[in-house]
Amino acid sequence: MNNSRRLWIHLLGIGGTGMSSLALHLQKEGHKVSGSDRVASANTEMLQQRGISVFIGDDSPLPERLERVVTSSAIADDHPQMVVARARGLEVVHRSEELSRLFNARRGIAVAGTHGKTTTSTLLTHILMALGEAPSAMLGGRAVGYGTNTFLGDGPFVAEADESDGSLNAYRPVHAVVTSIDDDVNVTAEAYAECGYRRERVQETVDRLFLEFVDHTEKSLWVCHDHARASALLAGRRGVKSYGVDGGCFLRADTLERGAFHSTAQIYLRRKSIGRLRVPMPGHHNVMNSLAAVGIALDLGLRFADIAHAVAMFRGVERRFEKIGERKGALCIDDYAHNPQKVAAALQAALQTCRGRVVAVFQPHRYTRMRLLGDSFLPALDGADEILLTDVYSSGEEPNGFDIARFLDKLVERSPRGSIHWTPGLAEVHQTLDRVVKPGDLVISLGAGSCGAWLREWAATPD
Repeated sequence: MNNSRRLWIHLLGIGGTGMSSLALHLQKEGHKVSGSDRVASANTEMLQQRGISVFIGDDSPLPERLERVVTSSAIADDHPQMVVARARGLEVVHRSEELSRLFNARRGIAVAGTHGKTTTSTLLTHILMALGEAPSAMLGGRAVGYGTNTFLGDGPFVAEADESDGSLNAYRPVHAVVTSIDDDVNVTAEAYAECGYRRERVQETVDRLFLEFVDHTEKSLWVCHDHARASALLAGRRGVKSYGVDGGCFLRADTLERGAFHSTAQIYLRRKSIGRLRVPMPGHHNVMNSLAAVGIALDLGLRFADIAHAVAMFRGVERRFEKIGERKGALCIDDYAHNPQKVAAALQAALQTCRGRVVAVFQPHRYTRMRLLGDSFLPALDGADEILLTDVYSSGEEPNGFDIARFLDKLVERSPRGSIHWTPGLAEVHQTLDRVVKPGDLVISLGAGSCGAWLREWAATPD
């Protein structure tokens, strides 16, 4: 691939969060950028305002002088524009390849892990912004208060290294974080093609990919000690610094207070107290995410007092335990949680926030994930007092043998009578919320699909 000259690059599915961010970074690098998507959206409108041509429709023509096409895992091989691109002999690369090229050229900071990537990378970017470091960043969610997931400065480059498609070992970070190492991946991706739905085989492949990622890290590597598998697999590797609550951790948090929407902790570096940290998000997992961001910021030479002040001012990430309103005297929260660990963490945060009942709207995400991990969601949902179970959000996947009715039966078997509700779609969700929600409850949507929008609509409806 010749990267010394400016190219005309076209992105398929350019309206997606990751693709729209990549488009802006490619434009900043000096390339001529265009793209296409199935439907218009706020992202496609924003890109057009930034001077990027966007074509709407799967069968829209590819520009004549195009030189490279960037695709993502969401674009099928038989997509009409993919067929045209191959017929024209155009260079076709995956989004991860294009992103890792940009990242490696900037000698960046990579945040990896099966959960916690977006909050950690967004908080780190916020710290760098607040302290005048002018970061570049490509984030998995929009930072509240900034209204974007894309930062285009000339300072440190922050990006999320994705294990779900096996692309994380394409990154060559100077500094890196590993928050967790679990088997929640896309089993249809090439990296996992030989694993099928055998969880042990999937986990072995995930472990191997993370070991390769670690070996590619040049300087500091922060690993969450509180995640048992990550700690056991990586603790003895070169350059590893641990963070967690254990007294032997390189960077340790001793939590002093857990408020409704915050935690306060005393922070120790090499067993020496360096000050207090107010984390403006509930849940132990967010204390850990904050520790990781603090560790990287310290490695960059920033003062802890300044870092702590910036952390206290953080306003969060959209769809990560985001307050979206109140109705019927109940607080409504939208959370992107879509794997068992994320669901359990979100409900633990809900219990910290709420003195009443927790009412969860759980939308299973992807047939492949549910077939691989379905039973692991059962204990993860134990933190909810009432559960509204929706149909699977397929994200374009075809049914593969996962039985949602059997999953519902298992939920009912382990839960108090009458606390599980089958609410396959929007209408049933709204009707059931109207019936079961009481003043003092916390209602939380859990899923990466449409359930968050359903809850927002319900919360905005006058009583």
